[in-house]
Amino acid sequence: MEEDAADLLAAQVANYLIGLDIDEVIANSTEPRKSEIERIREQLPVHAAKAMVNDRSTREVVVATLRMWESSEFMLHGESWLQSDLHRRLNGLLASYSPDFPEEINPAKYREMVHRYREECGKRAR
Repeated sequence: MEEDAADLLAAQVANYLIGLDIDEVIANSTEPRKSEIERIREQLPVHAAKAMVNDRSTREVVVATLRMWESSEFMLHGESWLQSDLHRRLNGLLASYSPDFPEEINPAKYREMVHRYREECGKRAR
């Protein structure tokens, strides 16, 4: 059961870090998961900040993911994207964490970075 709680927290921290609306996540969840997420909701910003501060590789991949997402959404929706709640959440996360990574991201660089990160996470898990 403790492992399930840790998995839930990790999943919701990931959702938070990619800018998902936790209210929507809760609304789209079924019981008992809905109640479990509601119970940890207030902890998410703290755990997300710890994850970002403690792990540069995670921070780099999150920032690159948010930048790729921002770019694709702007290409798809144009100026209206800049008025969306999701853009505001992503922009807030980027404002906090992107100064460490001033270089631009492109699909090839992103693919390479994610591959390297997955290998690194696999080594940590062993």
